Amino acid sequence: MDEGVIAGGTAGVVVETALYPIDTIKTRLQAARGGSQIQWKGLYSGLAGNIAGVLPASAVFVGIYEPTKRKLLETFPENLSAVAHFTAGAIGGIAASLIRVPTEVVKQRMQTGQFRSAPDAVRLIVGKEGFRGLYAVCIF
Repeated sequence: MDEGVIAGGTAGVVVETALYPIDTIKTRLQAARGGSQIQWKGLYSGLAGNIAGVLPASAVFVGIYEPTKRKLLETFPENLSAVAHFTAGAIGGIAASLIRVPTEVVKQRMQTGQFRSAPDAVRLIVGKEGFRGLYAVCIF
């Protein structure tokens, strides 16, 4: 397996674990705009399910970004190297989003207490909203 894929997956998990409580507080603040109180318990609620998506999404990003960047740098003239990096990043980001967006939807709904577990969240979202529900842009 490519070292970049392993490094990307590992980096994604480490960053997500470190910043998850901050993200939970942000999500709960956004959800509480209507005047409800913020809950400070369970700041890591949904982390395991989220890591299940972050790891492959980060690995896919790096796994696509690096070879695409190399190929584009060979193809583009040197003065367009920034375009090669940007394009490779965009392609990697789009591919990673196919995995990342559903995990974000599940994570945010768990952070706001709508579901107790990631498997329940996925099952109920798909049951109520269809597969497209996992790609919902806004939960509030």
